[in-house]
Amino acid sequence: MQGLKMNKNTRMQCTIKIWICTDALMLQVFVGVRDPNPLVNNAGVDTLTQAGINVAYIGGEEERECFDINSDFMERMAPSK
Repeated sequence: MQGLKMNKNTRMQCTIKIWICTDALMLQVFVGVRDPNPLVNNAGVDTLTQAGINVAYIGGEEERECFDINSDFMERMAPSK
């Protein structure tokens, strides 16, 4: 796992699991929608980028679909008004 700093931060576990599952063969990741959780603060994307993996946001209608699929989570994480 060259280039990937391992830590015990639970927010990073998804990124670490993806990295391990792909056996370091991942070259590019497409992100459907940004995680609205302020505790995450783009940490997974930053970790992948630091490891030399190209991260691209899909945007457009597909982004809306990803948001809708995860709407319960997205609403819970939205900042209070």
